Amino acid sequence: MKVRNPLHHQFQYLLEIKETERKWHFPFLAALCIGSCLFIGYFTGKPNYGALASLGALTILYFTSAPMAQRMIHLAVCAVGIIFSFAVSSFFGFNIYFASLAVAVISFLAHFISSYFKIPPPAIFSLSWLRRWQARIRLTRN
Repeated sequence: MKVRNPLHHQFQYLLEIKETERKWHFPFLAALCIGSCLFIGYFTGKPNYGALASLGALTILYFTSAPMAQRMIHLAVCAVGIIFSFAVSSFFGFNIYFASLAVAVISFLAHFISSYFKIPPPAIFSLSWLRRWQARIRLTRN
């Protein structure tokens, strides 16, 4: 009887390189959008503000090769989601229990909205990660 190693198959998908539909210059555009915020924050002496501003630049990850109307909807939904996530984190960041509840609510809403608008990957990942990161910054600052 042959014994299979299920872990080998799980890690195989992590190391697999797939074709992408994005243009070759997209990684450079994403690095420019996110890196420019970080550099401006560093050179003005406020690296925390630069890091926070670079989170808003993550909306560039949702720029796809879809038709123009669909691209505008995706970017608008992601921008509003980031603003809403930041507002909720500022409001509920005073207590670790309320922050945990807010993370759960934001993750649920991000999943529901990204599924409704059929937003391609990274879909929920960036919005829920953003919310957790903002809550952590808010709690460590106090």
